[in-house]
Amino acid sequence: MRRIMNSAWLLCSIMAMSAALVVTLAHAAPPSRDSNAQGWSKEERAVLASLSLKRLPPVPVDPSNAVERLPAAIELGRRLFADARFSANGAVSCASCHDPRKQFQDGLPVGRGVGTGSRRAMPIVGAGYSSWLFWDGRKDSLWAQALGPLEDAVEHGGTRTRYAHLLASNYRKEYESLFGAMPRLENLPRDAGPQGDVAEKAAWAVMDTGQREAVSRVFANMGKAIAAYEKSLRHEASLLDRYVDAVAAGSTADRGVLQPGEVRGLRLFIGKGQCVTCHNGPLFTDQQFHNTGVPPRDLARTDRGRADATTQVRGDEFNCLGPFSDAQPTQCQELRFMVDDDPTLVGAFKTPGLRGVAQRAPYMHAGQLATLEQLVRHYIAAPHAAVGHSELTHRHAGGAAVPKHDERAPIELTDAEVTDLMSLLGALGPEPVSAIAAQSDPRPEQGRASLPMGSTECNDVACRANKHLGYIELPQSDGGTTTVFYPTHAAEAPVQKGPFKFSWAHDADPMRGNGRLVVISHGSGGSPWVHVDLARVLIGRGFTVAIPQHAGDNYQDLAEPGPTSWARRPVEVSQAIDRVSSHGKLGPLLRLDAVGVFGGSAGGHTALTLAGGRWSPSRFRDHCLQNIEQDFSSCVGFTTLQQGDGLDAIKAWAAKLVIRLRFSDATPHGHIDPRIGAAIAMVPFAADFDPESLRQPQVPLGLVIADKDVNQVPRFHVEAIAAACELRCEVLQRLAEGGHGTMLSPMPPLQPGSVADRLLGDLPSFDRAATIPRLHADVAEFFVQHLRPAR
Repeated sequence: MRRIMNSAWLLCSIMAMSAALVVTLAHAAPPSRDSNAQGWSKEERAVLASLSLKRLPPVPVDPSNAVERLPAAIELGRRLFADARFSANGAVSCASCHDPRKQFQDGLPVGRGVGTGSRRAMPIVGAGYSSWLFWDGRKDSLWAQALGPLEDAVEHGGTRTRYAHLLASNYRKEYESLFGAMPRLENLPRDAGPQGDVAEKAAWAVMDTGQREAVSRVFANMGKAIAAYEKSLRHEASLLDRYVDAVAAGSTADRGVLQPGEVRGLRLFIGKGQCVTCHNGPLFTDQQFHNTGVPPRDLARTDRGRADATTQVRGDEFNCLGPFSDAQPTQCQELRFMVDDDPTLVGAFKTPGLRGVAQRAPYMHAGQLATLEQLVRHYIAAPHAAVGHSELTHRHAGGAAVPKHDERAPIELTDAEVTDLMSLLGALGPEPVSAIAAQSDPRPEQGRASLPMGSTECNDVACRANKHLGYIELPQSDGGTTTVFYPTHAAEAPVQKGPFKFSWAHDADPMRGNGRLVVISHGSGGSPWVHVDLARVLIGRGFTVAIPQHAGDNYQDLAEPGPTSWARRPVEVSQAIDRVSSHGKLGPLLRLDAVGVFGGSAGGHTALTLAGGRWSPSRFRDHCLQNIEQDFSSCVGFTTLQQGDGLDAIKAWAAKLVIRLRFSDATPHGHIDPRIGAAIAMVPFAADFDPESLRQPQVPLGLVIADKDVNQVPRFHVEAIAAACELRCEVLQRLAEGGHGTMLSPMPPLQPGSVADRLLGDLPSFDRAATIPRLHADVAEFFVQHLRPAR
């Protein structure tokens, strides 16, 4: 009977299969440097120098915004940017689509506010260098651009009078210090504006001209403050910047920061690939509009892009020549001499900057291309445009080039060259913490080991960032082991763990990182090896990572999964913190007053508990008695699946019998450790939590939802938690094609067709290579933002 009752809990796991599924990450030997990496011609060196961030001039002054350089305006704009009250539902802020943790974009194919838009949210860092804003350039200043989404029905969906009232109630002092006295608003309607619904437009129409002008000026000033904040944002230097600066200076000191494939990709970028034609200068954009034959998101509703935007910008009351601009007419040269009758503008969209592009999928103006490879291959294929004429050129099967544009030759790259070009794009992100630290490393370059992640050459940004991974095992009093990963200068050596290979520096001296610890709680039946990829990314951001072995619920021992383990797990996290603290070398480098905790599945249950959640076995019982048919695997485990036959009813009946007998305890369980400073629960088991206990989490709480999770069906688990905590927690990512096994990286070698494969395996539509690095980067950034480096 004990075996039967334990088997009912196998599905609450991240890996409840067997010790045979011990998963590790294969790392090959570090690649050799490209012997031809330094052979740049004089002309090529000039092009490389032009790409350096050091060549970026000061952001241009916008004469239409008189306050953009005032510190008070920047601070007011920063607060307005993050204030969700400035929306129709009180839940959408500028930061919702322009998330500071995601390069000020949202990672979605199209923007999502109070409704769903039709185009992708663009990053805003560096936007102050552009004369035209949005994908089609329908605004001519950053402050005018900020106003557009506020009134858009599917973005913020609010009205001008609503925003004026909110400013008067919450920011009057700050506003009046910049713009003078706020107009009288007490007799004006709560919701009125020229872009609202029928009632709101009618309310706006009955206001007199002076009232409308006064409210519109308040609205314009709001945009000017937001623009001041946005123009204060700066790009961080990349590994490419260090490389091109070294080449330009004739120095060899930093030429080794790029991998050979990245250097080859750089040659393609400025040469054969023709990328630099449009992606030029320090921001990797010519700030112009191009038709490159990108397929429309909706074939029935083609997007004419720039061709339709010129009329909009000329008629915009908030343009440079409008009544709310601070510019003189002679200062509005771009608008006055704008080209609007060029047929090449039909279907043309703005060239996006490429800094950080590898972490910013999907791509194009409506997210039509999901991965960097699709992006590169689109330019090679050069398809005909659905609207207008593409400026790209391709060859017919016979070999003749089809002329489309006078300056374009066909882009022809081999598969290997496509890989190299993608590698280069990965080097355009902010320089990792560990790479910056490595600049002061006195050891010679050949003494450092690089860490390929599942390939013979390390091209991934996170991989390069984590060149030095320290590893140590700390014994637990229960006979288990806490695995600790940490930053180190020591060279790594290959290690065999099960069917895969790792590379780390065993028991090496730790180096000082950011002083913060993140504890990872593995799933039921899990091991530390399935979290090595995430650990590497966290190490790259300076964290130390500890993974305690949960007693009776790990890959070596599955004697006590379920509530017995769940009650013990948060305490085991606290004990892991104590264990690391008392270590003679690690402890002195850490401040443990703010520790992060991450967990998936049963580990997500641990994270929710440490965030303040309270649960009981009886709540799980009640959930399964009511919903076992819809959430079968959560209630039954990895022992069996519903097959759509007559046995399903018998399986459900037997499971209900066991659950009803065993899980009657209504005692609420919880565990608070004041050292926990932030928590992330990924695809958590959560049906047994009291939602009220997580309505106001004790610490910042991040959630990861996988829509195709059949192991813990989201609506019964993570979505219930998200609905409870609402604005007090954050959905870091919602993976439309992700399943329960998305938390595992790398994936274990699942037997095709097995129960475990069906519950944990990736769907064919899930792009693991593109999704997992972004997910891990978001997890790391969440902890960076909420734990802050220790001082």
